[in-house]
Amino acid sequence: MPFDFIYVKKKIKKISKEIKEKEDRLNELDELLADPAVSTNSAKLNEISKEQNEISERLDELMDQWEILSDQLD
Repeated sequence: MPFDFIYVKKKIKKISKEIKEKEDRLNELDELLADPAVSTNSAKLNEISKEQNEISERLDELMDQWEILSDQLD
């Protein structure tokens, strides 16, 4: 039983770190969108939009995993 607890805690920590990294990247992309050189470049806008969508999907997955693991600690 303690092994499972330790494993779950480590997994939560790893997921939390990735969530933070993804959120930081979304913030960077938001800042890029505020740049006039980017906001007028349709190719760059499409690239940023695609990355934002991919990150958002991954964040949803990570949040679900985090919630499931957190429930195991209760």
